[in-house]
Amino acid sequence: MEEKIGKLYEFFYVLVSGNRFYEFNPTEVQKKTIQNFIAMLPIGVGDEWLFEYFCFSFAKRETQKTRFGKGKVMLNWVVGKKSLRTYMEATEEEKYWGEEFRLRHKLTNPLFIYTKVIPSSDYKNKERLRFYNTDAGLLHCLEMNLFEENNKNCLFCINRKFCKNGKCT
Repeated sequence: MEEKIGKLYEFFYVLVSGNRFYEFNPTEVQKKTIQNFIAMLPIGVGDEWLFEYFCFSFAKRETQKTRFGKGKVMLNWVVGKKSLRTYMEATEEEKYWGEEFRLRHKLTNPLFIYTKVIPSSDYKNKERLRFYNTDAGLLHCLEMNLFEENNKNCLFCINRKFCKNGKCT
């Protein structure tokens, strides 16, 4: 959970401050602040809740000018007791500004990991047959990386001579 909070803080800090080279390397005090914040969180809090919380917290501070400069949002301002209480007691109308912040910046949750689905061999065979033995089939197979040296469809395809290890020769 500590890593997720650190990742979210870095993500939003870069967005609001404009410093795209910023990397969050927490000090011991910041680590303790994060641990205290985690202890205060309601049971069952997930990645989506944390993302909405950070949207809400950074939306409030996005244009705030501080002694550190505009857009410089300190960690303890976001993961402090007062900030958590403000979010927990916020009305739906107040939480709207967090959603508006997310939409305005076209944000998606950086905690969600999208995995690439590797097609099964059955799927690949169906794709190979879609444009089998046509010029479009050659392009289709190259684009989708469908060529396999020992596949029966590839062995008898008229375009085989143009394919070598999935690359047009």
